[in-house]
Amino acid sequence: MKIKQVHISGFGRWSQVAFDFDTQFQIIVGQNESGKSTLRAFIVGILFGFPSKKQSNNIYDPRDGSRYGGDLVVETADGDFCIARFGRTQSTLTITRLADQHELANPEEWLSNNLSPLTRQSFDEIFNFSEQDLAQIKQISAFDLQKLLLNLGAVGSTKWLEAAINFDKQADNLFAQRSSGKRPLNQAVRAYELSESKLSTQSEALQIFLDDQQTVSELTKSVATLEEKIDKSQEAINHLTQLQRQYQLFTEAQQIDKKHVRSVSEVDLQHAEQLQVEIDLLVGNIRRQEQEMDHLKLQPEFVIEIEDSNKRLMILKMMVSQLVSDQQQRDELLTQQKATQAQFASNQVPELLSINDDHHLSNYKMRLIGLISAALLLVVITYTIVTPIWLWLLFLVAIVIFIFRFAAHANHVTNEIKKQYYPLNETQIRAVQPSIEQYLKRDQSLKAINQKIELQMNHVNKAIQSLARDLNVEIVLQSVQESVDQLSQITQNRDLLENNKKALWQQQQSQLSNMIDASSISLKQKMFDLQRIFKKYEVEKLTDLQNLAVAYHEQMANNQRYQAIVQQISAYDQEQLLTFKNEQALSNTLQIEQSNLTHLKQRFAEEQAKLARIQAKQMQRVSDDQFMIMQQTVADQKTELIDQFSDYLAQKLANRWIYSALHAASQNRFPKMIEFATDYFNQLTIGRYRHISFEKDEIIITTENNESFNIISLSTGTQEQLYVAMRLALAHVVADVINFPMLIDDGFVNFDPQRRAVVLDILARVSDKQQIIYWTTRVETDDFQSVIELK
Repeated sequence: MKIKQVHISGFGRWSQVAFDFDTQFQIIVGQNESGKSTLRAFIVGILFGFPSKKQSNNIYDPRDGSRYGGDLVVETADGDFCIARFGRTQSTLTITRLADQHELANPEEWLSNNLSPLTRQSFDEIFNFSEQDLAQIKQISAFDLQKLLLNLGAVGSTKWLEAAINFDKQADNLFAQRSSGKRPLNQAVRAYELSESKLSTQSEALQIFLDDQQTVSELTKSVATLEEKIDKSQEAINHLTQLQRQYQLFTEAQQIDKKHVRSVSEVDLQHAEQLQVEIDLLVGNIRRQEQEMDHLKLQPEFVIEIEDSNKRLMILKMMVSQLVSDQQQRDELLTQQKATQAQFASNQVPELLSINDDHHLSNYKMRLIGLISAALLLVVITYTIVTPIWLWLLFLVAIVIFIFRFAAHANHVTNEIKKQYYPLNETQIRAVQPSIEQYLKRDQSLKAINQKIELQMNHVNKAIQSLARDLNVEIVLQSVQESVDQLSQITQNRDLLENNKKALWQQQQSQLSNMIDASSISLKQKMFDLQRIFKKYEVEKLTDLQNLAVAYHEQMANNQRYQAIVQQISAYDQEQLLTFKNEQALSNTLQIEQSNLTHLKQRFAEEQAKLARIQAKQMQRVSDDQFMIMQQTVADQKTELIDQFSDYLAQKLANRWIYSALHAASQNRFPKMIEFATDYFNQLTIGRYRHISFEKDEIIITTENNESFNIISLSTGTQEQLYVAMRLALAHVVADVINFPMLIDDGFVNFDPQRRAVVLDILARVSDKQQIIYWTTRVETDDFQSVIELK
């Protein structure tokens, strides 16, 4: 039979379309969702009937409401015929001979005769397969292949096969070589062997009893030794398990212990900060004094007395100016912090996102979609493999539960993150991370500047009180600026009294010079003291010293964590943990010890079982007066055993005679099928595999180097190549019984380009005698005459 034309009225995505199959090797190209599988299902449905809801999840109802069904134009030995089938639930079949447009009166009988001896199952097993079917090579047995060939090649073989199977079942009900059940012949054999064994060993019972007593003593000692070893091994495993739980804490403690930050004295830090303030003030004061000295030299008539109070007042003003500047800087930082806090509903700035939270916030939807897609694919694949529908439904329910639990967990984590950052959305949460990080840095800066302001405030208050005492005035400390203004006014008033004392100009100049010298000496001393502190801590500037102090405080906190961890792990456990290079080495040691324990338990069980068996045998020794009774029992059992074996052999031989006769009637197709399959497989593997054989219902493959493998050891691609070779060989050996088009739906997607070229070349040669219809997503060459492209 050859399919020449396909007309679809309505079937799935296809509606009112027609396809002409002009050549023996017809290629149909289309991307996913282009309707390739739907077209193949339509051809099968026309020939064997459309699927029902009980048979398939996809019943291919027309999407646009067109009439369900269509027709095929086929070429047979009696001419061309049109096979039309319409309606899904109550389909009507009509067959028309195209030569004279005669509609056959009994279309079902004609179709059955032309498809005979094919059934829907045998058609799918030989002529119809897709990429999903290739995985079934692992389930093929020699018996299933021979049965299929006998059904197709020997007329009337079905009843004879049923009779042969019935004979075989009856024989198996009597006896099974590997059975330990309650089959009569197996029971009789065991009873006979037991009786004969008791009879043959009775004469040696005494010596065996004495030998077994020695064995019992040795086994008892061995069992005790093994039990002691098991206890020690279990203790080692428990200790290693405890070490494994402590390893992460121990690693954290080691990392803390490796970090050493030099301690910074608070006195040195405060002294350095005070020296820096005084140095800054002295530098400014010297510069001002030098300017005043230059002014006095240029205009001696305007020189006035500069008292010590003026110098101290100037220093005080500079200190106040620096204090005001730092307070302004602090206010700016506080304003920035409040602006960052205002972005969140609770006015509390949350912690920075961890790497896991950021990854979860960004990708959990994509992972959920990927998981659902993978689950759907797995469900579809499972459905094609798993036969019981209840098992598939159970698997589907498990997949759905898993997806819902994953989605609920992911949604819970996302909501927790959003709750901390409310009212920000996901994009705003990631965008605000730099602001949070800057907030944390400003918080550190605020702590440092608050300490500095507090220190400066103390210095200013002391300077104000000291200057007020020297000026012999009472100052009520209000605001710093008001106090400075009051002192400034008092100083100015006193300076005015001395303004006209020109005679004191030289004295003032001398005093100013002395003050500059004194300030310079004081400056050098303070700079020397400051550098001495810097040298002590190996830093170059005050900010480095302050950063070192912050790092030291962090180290102190880590040291507390280190002590807490060390207290949780004993000294012995710490020494043991140091012997392992890494956590994997510890895990490997634990696995080795667990394996050793398993081995010891196995030996213990074996020795204990052996001891129990010998002890039981010692209890079952029989006395001499039973010997004659045992001899008669053995003779009776032997006679009965011979009679039952005769029935068993008769039924087994009947089964073999029937199969031998059917093999002869089917022209011994099975060896021919193996021969052709071997040839095709050799071509598809580029000569790597040279022979295919069946051994105890297993398919064995032999390489060119005479190495043999079970198909489970082969790669997925090689298994699929073997399946294709078997399919082509099956179709070849039954060609004298039925020649039918082979339907292949994307069956070579896992083949590499070289093997795809080989299999297409084989199909092209096979198509000389048999029509091949091949659906695929791509064709690498333009060597084929007829290619239909689906849009």
